[in-house]
Amino acid sequence: TVTTGSQVVNLANAFTVTAGTPVITSVNPSTGQQGTSNLNVAITGQFTHWVQGTTSVNLGAGITVNSVTVSGPTSLTANISIAGDAPAGARNLTVTTGSQVVNLTNAFTVTAGTPVITSVSATAIIRAHMT
Repeated sequence: TVTTGSQVVNLANAFTVTAGTPVITSVNPSTGQQGTSNLNVAITGQFTHWVQGTTSVNLGAGITVNSVTVSGPTSLTANISIAGDAPAGARNLTVTTGSQVVNLTNAFTVTAGTPVITSVSATAIIRAHMT
């Protein structure tokens, strides 16, 4: 509708609002080390419709999603644990809510863990010195 003084002009269905394409816009942090437990990863989307209790997150083999907390239709936090033997490298991220499936290629990278000695056997040390 356009109005100028007493003149009013209408055009029915002159403007259409369309839904935007859902996308993931950020992942923070975007890396995690093998063997890491309870890492909170903040994920932000645009035109997404995430819902607490319905939305799921997948980062591939070797990464367990412990929980998903949705704070709004475009914001969530995934608490993840990365297995010590999870393959290192880039991972795709998939966030699913009902029929809405949003993917981001190479969204998260698993980095190699730091080698750690977890135990020492006294028997092995004695044998090594005896030979």
